[in-house]
Amino acid sequence: MNWISIYKENVEGGVSPTIMIIGFIGMIFAIIYAITGYIANKRKSNMNQNHNP
Repeated sequence: MNWISIYKENVEGGVSPTIMIIGFIGMIFAIIYAITGYIANKRKSNMNQNHNP
């Protein structure tokens, strides 16, 4: 998927750029959520290892 071509198609097609911005912000939040979840899972596994040597 080429984000630039999708953006150009949407702008030329008459879709307002605010929709693209909202989608982009949502994507960033999804990435942050995934990273924090991954870190939380690593911390959990580390804690379990410490409790059960």
